[in-house]
Amino acid sequence: MADLNSINFVMLVGRVAGDINFDTGKGKNKVNLCRFSLATNEVFEGSRNKVQYHNIVAFSSKADLCHKYCRKGMLLAIKGKLRNNKWEDEHGNKRTTTQVGIDEITFLGKKEDYEKEATPKKYGEDDPL
Repeated sequence: MADLNSINFVMLVGRVAGDINFDTGKGKNKVNLCRFSLATNEVFEGSRNKVQYHNIVAFSSKADLCHKYCRKGMLLAIKGKLRNNKWEDEHGNKRTTTQVGIDEITFLGKKEDYEKEATPKKYGEDDPL
């Protein structure tokens, strides 16, 4: 049963801000993984604005969908949950990242923008890590 005193819900509308990184599932579970950055723009008084970049992660069928159709500049609406990841880097430093795990994705904009499949690079290609 869900705790009604606690909600983890994120809704973002923004543009894909770079390459889509896709990783084919490995190991026992073989779950596909897709990561990308989503840019949102916050406008303040006096026409100042601030761009925020959000780390987005998708798994399984949603990862496949993002890999197939998402590309830089596309307008998306994402509903999901915040996910905090903690680990130790190669130098023993404790690291933390916050990501938005996709529950739902809606492609916004013109239909013709999404009719052709994207050809994003595969995660790990040209990536020194």
